[in-house]
Amino acid sequence: MLPIEVWQFAGELNSTHIHAIESLGDNIRVRSADDFKNNVFPVEKGTEKGAGKASSGQAARNFHIKVAAIINSAFEEVLSLDADVMPIRNPDYLFQYPDFKEDGAIFWPDYWKTAMWNPVWAWTGIPCLDEWEQESGILVISKPKSWKALHLSMFMNHDDDTRFWRRFIHGDKDTFRFAWHATRTPFTYVQHWLVPGGFLHQPKKPKSPVEFCGNTMIQHDPDGRLLFLHTNLFKELEWELYNKSSPMLTHFKRYKRN
Repeated sequence: MLPIEVWQFAGELNSTHIHAIESLGDNIRVRSADDFKNNVFPVEKGTEKGAGKASSGQAARNFHIKVAAIINSAFEEVLSLDADVMPIRNPDYLFQYPDFKEDGAIFWPDYWKTAMWNPVWAWTGIPCLDEWEQESGILVISKPKSWKALHLSMFMNHDDDTRFWRRFIHGDKDTFRFAWHATRTPFTYVQHWLVPGGFLHQPKKPKSPVEFCGNTMIQHDPDGRLLFLHTNLFKELEWELYNKSSPMLTHFKRYKRN
């Protein structure tokens, strides 16, 4: 099994939580992004000032923990997963892909594209590209091959004053893509369109048709095999919709391109 680091800001997990996590295996550690003693590039919790375009709340202030965790991790090659991402098979083969060996990074697409009038293009000196935005819940990064780009992403996310990017892009996610572009650092973009996953829901209104209630981004590996479930809307939906007879993830949608 791959060694694992679980990252937090100090105090988010109590000693009982930490013991429970680390007791799952000898190669599992809990680390804190604001550990100024043991991290080369420590970061502190964010404030509402740094949340920007992202949704309000504590989570929106602390997206920057991701790049800090990657840079400060003990690993040269990193598979970074959000806490709500579940692999459906062992993902360690991603490190063996020839494209990763050559480029040093694998990124996954999001649902949208960045508008041509978004100021992020001009501010990073990049001509507008016809590409999907990035979802940063899943990242595979070789730190030696991506060190310059990682540092630019770290600068863009470091504190509330530098996180002004969040005024026009969502959280930290596209700071990786733009940092890699700006530093001319190569990366592999998974070309297989993500799949919405969720469940079927019968509205209370009489004679209403059954609705698909999406809550998960289902992502592929570079060869097109389903690999990750990013359950990023589980925490947002109405919990009364869920019960033992109606699981949260039973169906997925596929789209045809015309």
